[in-house]
Amino acid sequence: GGSLDSEAMDMFDHAFRTHPDNEEIGVGLFECCARARDYSKQQQVAMKLYKRFNKTRYLQWAVASILHMARGSRQPATRTLQLAEMLLSKTAVQQPVPVSDGKTASEARHNCCVLLLHLAVFLEQQNFEAA
Repeated sequence: GGSLDSEAMDMFDHAFRTHPDNEEIGVGLFECCARARDYSKQQQVAMKLYKRFNKTRYLQWAVASILHMARGSRQPATRTLQLAEMLLSKTAVQQPVPVSDGKTASEARHNCCVLLLHLAVFLEQQNFEAA
């Protein structure tokens, strides 16, 4: 239940503060936040992961967290969505280069994810022209 989720989140939070270079612990903390629907903490963890390990997937996780916060908010989330848009600008769509080791499929998934996140942010902002 909820108390186990809270305990797990506290344990992962402590572990990640103690071992900030342990990516696996950081991902575990992010997953605990997602399970608890603590989108604000989820965004913070995703940004820490991005700053520490410089992987664009963590930036995408932060944007997804922002979208969850915006959708759950009763007030306009204009500034929050502008932050999401700015973060997305750091994850450029990559030009696919055909290679034989399956890298093209990975880049295609990355491009699709980035485009979908852009679309979701624009739709949430009701910026239909940009979408």
